[in-house]
Amino acid sequence: FIGCSVESVSKLTFLHDQIIKLSLFKSNLKDLKDIDKVFHSATDSGSRNWEILKTLEVVNGNILNINKFPVCFESVGNIDLRNNSIVAADFTDFKRIFSLNLSCNNLLSVPTFYSLAKTTLTVLVLSNNQLKNLRGIEYLESLKILYLCDNFLLNIENMTELNALSSLTELKLSRN
Repeated sequence: FIGCSVESVSKLTFLHDQIIKLSLFKSNLKDLKDIDKVFHSATDSGSRNWEILKTLEVVNGNILNINKFPVCFESVGNIDLRNNSIVAADFTDFKRIFSLNLSCNNLLSVPTFYSLAKTTLTVLVLSNNQLKNLRGIEYLESLKILYLCDNFLLNIENMTELNALSSLTELKLSRN
């Protein structure tokens, strides 16, 4: 476990193959691609693939969009991006996300996922965003836990997308 700035971690190249959880709090990152750029410039051999990294936390940052997740983090299964400024998120590059926390952002719609992630994602936290509908959530067939508190979901009874989530065991919809 390492918790520090991305610039500090990039200088610890000898640890890249040992870290299973990377936490970056209050980073100045505006895009997750910047992580890959920092690591690329810090190593002679280029960008590292953090093969054993399982958890990535980039919390209380300035991330606005997730268009393309850095390839070096493709093995990550638990992603925590809470308390950023994310308005749109695309996780199509990820094939095995198990848990994703995007709470306290500015999301307007449910993130996009790759077909395999649709069958591996079991925990999704989208609380404290600006969601008005749940379009796209019906494809997350393995979802067991879904938190949607503090959004703008007005007609919960009309959200038929939830009917498709046959594995769902926990649903939080308070303060909508």
